[in-house]
Amino acid sequence: MRYFYMWKITMFFRRKVFYICLLIVLQILYAVILVCCLESLSFYISLFFRAISFCLIVYISEKNQNVSFSFSWSVLILTFPMAGWVFYFLFERRRGKKILKKFEIDVKKYSFYDKEDYPDDIKTVLQSIYNLTGAMVYSNTMTRFFSSGEDFYIDFINELKKAKRYIYFEYFIIDHGAIWDEIYGIIKEKALCGIDIRIIFDDMCCSMFTKKYRTKLETEGIYTAPFNKFRPFPDVFINYRDHRKITIIDGHTAFTGGINIADEYMNKKKRFGYWKDTAIMIKGRAVFEMKKIFIKMWNECSSLYITDMEDEQTVYDESGFVQPFGCVPGSNIGAAQMSYLKLINNAQRYIYITTPYLVPDDVIMNALCLSARSGVDVKIITPHIPDKWYIQIATRSNYKQLMQCGVRIYEYLPGFIHSKTIVTDDKLAILGTANFDFRSFYFLFENAVLMYKTNALRQMIEDFEKTLSVSFEFDTSTLKEISFIKRLLACFFKLIAPLM
Repeated sequence: MRYFYMWKITMFFRRKVFYICLLIVLQILYAVILVCCLESLSFYISLFFRAISFCLIVYISEKNQNVSFSFSWSVLILTFPMAGWVFYFLFERRRGKKILKKFEIDVKKYSFYDKEDYPDDIKTVLQSIYNLTGAMVYSNTMTRFFSSGEDFYIDFINELKKAKRYIYFEYFIIDHGAIWDEIYGIIKEKALCGIDIRIIFDDMCCSMFTKKYRTKLETEGIYTAPFNKFRPFPDVFINYRDHRKITIIDGHTAFTGGINIADEYMNKKKRFGYWKDTAIMIKGRAVFEMKKIFIKMWNECSSLYITDMEDEQTVYDESGFVQPFGCVPGSNIGAAQMSYLKLINNAQRYIYITTPYLVPDDVIMNALCLSARSGVDVKIITPHIPDKWYIQIATRSNYKQLMQCGVRIYEYLPGFIHSKTIVTDDKLAILGTANFDFRSFYFLFENAVLMYKTNALRQMIEDFEKTLSVSFEFDTSTLKEISFIKRLLACFFKLIAPLM
């Protein structure tokens, strides 16, 4: 019971909402002091604050190449001067440059245009992802798509039990519960047999990995490494988290997708209705690319380096191409945003998207609108039951603009849809961890798998159509039913969307 309350307190102080509330209190105190105690000097004090705010806005605009971020910070700082300053210096990326520098990609000169076996209509997509991430393209790779956490979990557990050399995990969320208990039982037994078990966890979102618990795991042969250690003060540093979900087994099997290791993802625990999620299993040569992503992260987070890269690979008789890649955040256009953008711009017939959060920047918004106006069938599914009410308000604030351009928006009725997928024209698809929002595009480490005419892609199309059948379509009349308060909040959230 004592541990439970300590965990609750820790999680409270790790939530961004705590700091937002704290800053609101500071702003109110500032206003009270200004009015009550310094009335005669209030004009000069206010002028001083405005001058400082202006200087800070100039600094932000000069530093940040993204207009949306600069505008959002400007709105916040001008509206709430004192709180805006504190908020910026708490959450801006002071440690970001050091972290990002470690993950810079040194891409060798290589052109996919020299490869005759790649279809002409996808060469620019493959080339752009390679230029951003260094990820190679693989054929003869088996792919299997999972339309739910329950389906995923069956194969996931079976593959863990088959491990003979090593199991590597990299997850945004790992939490106590029935799912972790079963996985822990398997990897503990494997570790006793000499199998190498390693876990990368995001230090902000995996509170169960206390120092005591990590020491216990290490004595059992299970090695852990935190990514971006959380420091409450003075640098909150909530951005640049490890949002990836990767499992690699013996170098020949890998899993990724939206599913974390926690009970709600497999519907063992109900939180927001039925939790709809997706994942993919790949077997064969492409797993090597997933392993590279993990090892790069592990060697930056732990002193127990991994140097063994080679694994025996089985060649599978499956058509199509697979390109797994990792995404490193930054202020400029990144791999997550670029890959989505390339698929949207390349589409000729249709674009199918599922995402829990639809808060894209202007680049993606304009691309979706242009595709729809060009006659491409654009359908997007988002949750009807949200996990964060304010994100749903921000998501719905984008519906009107998209719908006016011909994009069709649906909400998944049974509950919360957490899958992050895009499929175009029966030939290209991406399944991974990145949402259609600013955080995934600019602030989070993500990973994904690009597929061209694979078995998993065909399964994704079938799943989208099934999901569509249990979703309802938003139209102008539905938008009018949204309350005035929510529409008012939507305007505010739209202004600060890059900061959410």
